[in-house]
Amino acid sequence: MILNKQTLQSFDKFMTSPLKKGINLKTKLGFTLVEIIVVVTILAVIMVSIVSVVISVLKVQNQTKSNTKVVSGGGMILNELKKNMLNSSKSTIVCSEDGTSISFANNFDGQTTIISCSNGKIASTSAQTVYLNSGDVSVTDCSQFVTCNTQSSLEISSVKFKFGIGSSVSGISANQNFEMEVAVRN
Repeated sequence: MILNKQTLQSFDKFMTSPLKKGINLKTKLGFTLVEIIVVVTILAVIMVSIVSVVISVLKVQNQTKSNTKVVSGGGMILNELKKNMLNSSKSTIVCSEDGTSISFANNFDGQTTIISCSNGKIASTSAQTVYLNSGDVSVTDCSQFVTCNTQSSLEISSVKFKFGIGSSVSGISANQNFEMEVAVRN
């Protein structure tokens, strides 16, 4: 490329003409690196806060679901045990020595029913075995599941049931112990 006087003058005119017109060549056209870093840091802090709040909400939700399963499962088992005891013949009630089962004759049909607690299940067995706890909850404590209380005449006056159940939802677990005493009739 040949540089002549005319080319140099044109170049000089081009470079100096904006200055003559009052235009600053150093006009800001973007953000500085410091500004970008500050904005990214602020956004990161906001995102971490939002994520931690969402995680906390999900944990509380799972804890609530676990607690609900345990309470409803325990209530259902207690109701079924009470119903069975109230429909039993007092003279036929026999508690096991180890406190894990009870047998009795049903007042309606005279059929013998055995209620037992073992291997994470509470089962009622008469014609067939029915598990009182659903697959959502498991029995965590069967020690002293059933205790028969007697009167001075050695007649059974009440039956006490005691058990613990638990449930887990997405790794969040809940456990609760349940206890009930039923006065037997007739």
